[in-house]
Amino acid sequence: MRYVVSHDDPAEDRGVVATLIEAGYPHIVLSLRAPCPRRVRRRLLDEIIVPVRDGAR
Repeated sequence: MRYVVSHDDPAEDRGVVATLIEAGYPHIVLSLRAPCPRRVRRRLLDEIIVPVRDGAR
């Protein structure tokens, strides 16, 4: 499953990714629209990937 991440709403993105996981998607690719803000990979990790992995929505 490919999901295009918002540049300004990580809470919504966390919710969508958590819902996809709950729905049984085993592999989710987070895509970004250009132009990407600085440090966007770190933000993806800190604000979406780690919180979802740890159970946050």
